Amino acid sequence: LVPGSAWALADIIHRSGIPAGVFNLVLGPGRVIGEALVSHADVAAISFTGSTGVGRGIAAACVASGKKVQLEMGGKNPQIVLDDVDLNQAVELSAQSGFYSTGQRCTASSRLIVTDKIYPAFIEALQA
Repeated sequence: LVPGSAWALADIIHRSGIPAGVFNLVLGPGRVIGEALVSHADVAAISFTGSTGVGRGIAAACVASGKKVQLEMGGKNPQIVLDDVDLNQAVELSAQSGFYSTGQRCTASSRLIVTDKIYPAFIEALQA
């Protein structure tokens, strides 16, 4: 689903009638495509969402070549569950927030904060 949304956006932009080359979608293995974009002289800026290690490498390469760079590396978005929650809905949304799109979104939750009162029931329902 993640590459599919980019493909759909590219199709919408293409059908809008903007000139060819103004917007481009490049698909391929991250290491190959990323290296080509970061090292290409005609690319003026890089925006990257991903791991801290890869982001550091991209930042160093961009600084060395004078490219603008924007990074979001390893965000830790919390999912907060309070006592008055609808348990079934909270469990479903918590699981989706961490694993939908295989977790490949900058808003994916990577930690849960659950109040003491509901914690045992929440964990049991999540395991089920």
